[in-house]
Amino acid sequence: MRKSFNYKESFLHGKDSLTTKSSTESQTIHWTPELFGPVLKTQRISFSKSYYAYKKDRRAKIISTFVPDELIYIRDLSKKKLHEFVAVILLIEISNFHDIWDKFTPTENGASYGFNFLLNKYLGPIIENIYIFDGDVIKLEADGILGVWKLQAYQSMSEIVEKVIQCGLKSQECRKNISISMNFQVKCKFFFFFFYTYRKWVLIGQPIIEVELAAKICNSGELILTKSTWQYVPPTKYEHVLVDSHNIKIIKEIVQPKIEKISNELNESRPSLIDATTLKLGDKLNKFLIPLIRDEIYNNRALELLTHKRRVSILSINIIPIKSSTETLVDLCDKYFHYLYKLTVKYLGIINTVTVYPKRIFFSVYFGLQSDSRLCNKNALICGEKFRRILDNTEDIIKLSIGISTGMVFCGVIGHEIRQTFVCSGLACEKSEKIVAVASKL
Repeated sequence: MRKSFNYKESFLHGKDSLTTKSSTESQTIHWTPELFGPVLKTQRISFSKSYYAYKKDRRAKIISTFVPDELIYIRDLSKKKLHEFVAVILLIEISNFHDIWDKFTPTENGASYGFNFLLNKYLGPIIENIYIFDGDVIKLEADGILGVWKLQAYQSMSEIVEKVIQCGLKSQECRKNISISMNFQVKCKFFFFFFYTYRKWVLIGQPIIEVELAAKICNSGELILTKSTWQYVPPTKYEHVLVDSHNIKIIKEIVQPKIEKISNELNESRPSLIDATTLKLGDKLNKFLIPLIRDEIYNNRALELLTHKRRVSILSINIIPIKSSTETLVDLCDKYFHYLYKLTVKYLGIINTVTVYPKRIFFSVYFGLQSDSRLCNKNALICGEKFRRILDNTEDIIKLSIGISTGMVFCGVIGHEIRQTFVCSGLACEKSEKIVAVASKL
């Protein structure tokens, strides 16, 4: 009896069912893995490699929470370039902040954790609102937040201003003792300075000054718009009061607000965190972090361990150059940043603040965070004196003012999971800035 042909057996043994009649009648055709292998093959990695990739992605995500979206989406971070864009600026100031901190100072160090918890609980909803309404937090401090809404090619300015107003009103609903001021300007300029291992970014432009002037007349619980912003707002939509010739106060919204966009996922609130992880930007963005934060992240230690009270010395420097054009200020700030950074490395200081105003440049340096606090006062004094000697030999400045103060301050990481920063805040920080302000008037 003739044996029937088994198709299954022929396939398993690598025989072609169309050409194979028997093992003796024709040549056997085998399946070649070189042809189908690349399609069916799956990549296998070891557990150690998988865990290393997970830690690297996690580090990139944490690092990106310390920088604004503007840095994440810059194509080449190795080149210095002045980025110009049209934007609406939102400045949120928190009143009575230092009064709250004074209540925590008499207790032991555990009060730092309580104060940090209270501050994060207060700032968290405000930061999340900014990102839910498609904004970006450029600057984050214990007593204020600077948000920016860039005008995209497919958007109108009225649409952006409407989002910012809704964000401000929403923030006022959840936090009462805040003052909010808004401003619009045709040109804002974003620039970052860098040395080999450390970088800082600044936002430059006239709207920064206008929004700060509006904040001075803005009381707790008020929303103030500058004249340049009010031109894009329908007057019949909001109940408003004219504060002066340059500022308008919004009391409430007359018409019913639109349905708000609510995000349940933190990544949906700020999708740039996913982009930073996907593009592997951790090693590029880490240079914008102070060394103290960078070491904690790369050593896989909790950032909450940085929360404590500490005795530090604050060196504040105010420079008034001869020329005040934006390009000149940026070039001078970049040059002075290099001088100051070399000194801070030698004397164990950290450049925490770099601010470029229309006619002056401001630096703030902390001593005592990386070294013995008993030497912080001496190091701050030596660093300030050597920096003064360096600038004495230059002919680019009109006046140089330096202020130094020492005292107990609160140190810790504050903010939200999607945007946070490291701050040192206390009366010593205020004293240093006031000394510089008084010295500048002499």
